[in-house]
Amino acid sequence: MNLRLLSILSLAVSSTLLADEASHREAANRILEVTKAEKAMQGGFEAMIDPLVSSMKQRGMPEAAALEVKEAFKQWFTTEIKWEDIKPKMVDIYVQQFTEPELKDLYAFYQSPTGQKAIEKLPIVTKQGALIGSEYAQAKQQSLQAKLKEIAEKYAAKKGQ
Repeated sequence: MNLRLLSILSLAVSSTLLADEASHREAANRILEVTKAEKAMQGGFEAMIDPLVSSMKQRGMPEAAALEVKEAFKQWFTTEIKWEDIKPKMVDIYVQQFTEPELKDLYAFYQSPTGQKAIEKLPIVTKQGALIGSEYAQAKQQSLQAKLKEIAEKYAAKKGQ
């Protein structure tokens, strides 16, 4: 009798945990939908391309080649990077980082006017911030290049010994 009761309790607890996990994952899915995460991923990728291509042009790449490189990146992203493959991993991150009540709070925020503005404006802020960071780092890269050259020469000398 005790074994039967234990089995019933175990089944009830595991069913509850599965239901809790499913609703937690659904809350994470809702966040991805309301924040337009798929579109944000595309915007983040595009924000990365411009500074990269700009850096290539500054190092002497012809404009025509830079445009081809940019187009190659875009085509690669469009054909190879699939939201359906990434989305479950993004859900996992949200489930790990936020409780279900926190996800519900976030969802409520993102549905508010300020939340909608944040969804709209944060990709712009991110892109402009990436560009500022890239330009700033490029202006400061001479000291890094000198240090890297020093390290490369040090190890080239050791290899020659």
